Amino acid sequence: MGGQVMSIHIIPAVFTSLRSVTTKRREQWSYGQVLQISGDIELPEAFEAHFCCDGDNTTTTQIGQNNLVEVPPEYMEIGRTILCYIFLHDAPTDGRTMYTIRIPILRRPRPTDLEPTPVQQDAITQAIGAMQAARRDIESIAEDAHQAIEDALDETVEETVAQKVAEAVEEAKESGEFKGDKGDKGDKGDKGDTGETGPQGIQGIQGEKGEKGDTGATGADGAKGDKGDKGDKGDAGQDGADGHSPVITASKTGTVTTVYSDGTQIAQINDGADGADGDDGTSPTCTVTDITGGHRVTITDATGTSSFDVMDGSDATAQVSILSPTGNTHTLLPFPVTYSFGEKSTLTVTVTATTQYHFAFSCPTGSATVLDILGITGMAGDTLEAGKTYEVDVWNGIALIKEMEVVTS
Repeated sequence: MGGQVMSIHIIPAVFTSLRSVTTKRREQWSYGQVLQISGDIELPEAFEAHFCCDGDNTTTTQIGQNNLVEVPPEYMEIGRTILCYIFLHDAPTDGRTMYTIRIPILRRPRPTDLEPTPVQQDAITQAIGAMQAARRDIESIAEDAHQAIEDALDETVEETVAQKVAEAVEEAKESGEFKGDKGDKGDKGDKGDTGETGPQGIQGIQGEKGEKGDTGATGADGAKGDKGDKGDKGDAGQDGADGHSPVITASKTGTVTTVYSDGTQIAQINDGADGADGDDGTSPTCTVTDITGGHRVTITDATGTSSFDVMDGSDATAQVSILSPTGNTHTLLPFPVTYSFGEKSTLTVTVTATTQYHFAFSCPTGSATVLDILGITGMAGDTLEAGKTYEVDVWNGIALIKEMEVVTS
């Protein structure tokens, strides 16, 4: 590429449990962008990545190696979000899994000192080389022609031609055909034969990319595709209107009770008939006596005597202890010890899979927290949302991560 070296800019793309990820924003006209793919995805040593701009119907295929793949430079000129699709085949089911990477592009005017793209630089280099070669060819042809004329006109030929011309002039003077004055303009000669076609000229420099054409007519609907991945969680909706607690009142006239809601009658209730007198009651007696390790309660009423024992309770269990250590790496004590780590950008804890643990932490505003739970399979490198507070329970090899609602007064 004529000695030009293009700068390389790494774009990290870290997958978590989802199959789609959005990278940091890049500016339009920024060439040399390379995706570095990591996280919850296993790529072969060499893989295919399909690139397009948001809204395109076709893609450009790039071959990536060792989790790195170059973003086609022509997409950095368009100014729309760039999409990268990676398809991984599942050997047992012969199916495939699609992973999506979105690269937001910040539009900006084309810089005046912008270096040409690799394709443009190759075209310029080829054009300059062809022009120089053509110039050398023309100079060589002119030299060969001049030498051929000199070789053909030796001294003998020159003397013969001069003699013949002098004789013809003398004869013309004697016959009166040649007067010495300027003659009349002769008739225009016949058009000569067309010469042979010359060699093809060099290819010109490629012009700038034209503007995008009008949108074509909508085509027929295609076959229904596979169900896509679950989208990201949407923003919380607006609060609903405040509820209304009605005022319930009641008034009684005679044997009828009328019920009102906010002043409007909703029901009437009639008193029931008087029931028959019940049997005379019996006042029960209750005694409590001490027994070994507790107490015995004895009750005597109209049906007879019954009793039950109440044993003394055991010592109360230990109270929950709350610890708030500093630092980002800790080996946890089992519950009822619980931890409140506060705000952390990274947090690594070590646990035993068969023991219960509990801890809480918050993510800084504007930056996600990377959580590693060592001792639990699949819980390394989990990225949690910035500005949120989370509570974590670990039990029997399972980690339950819950977002906590923080209420401020």
